Amino acid sequence: MLTKLEEPFKSYWIGKAKKPSLLPREHSINKEQTENQADTWLKMKQSLQYTAQKKWG
Repeated sequence: MLTKLEEPFKSYWIGKAKKPSLLPREHSINKEQTENQADTWLKMKQSLQYTAQKKWG
């Protein structure tokens, strides 16, 4: 009693409206944004370390 199952998303991707598409250019992430975000996280990490050291160390 072996039955072949249909591919899970076969019916989902049929039709042009349901095809995946890339994000528009205005929503893409550029190198400058990622560098600024890395700088922000580094500053936050340093301030947390400083605060923790001041409070508990």
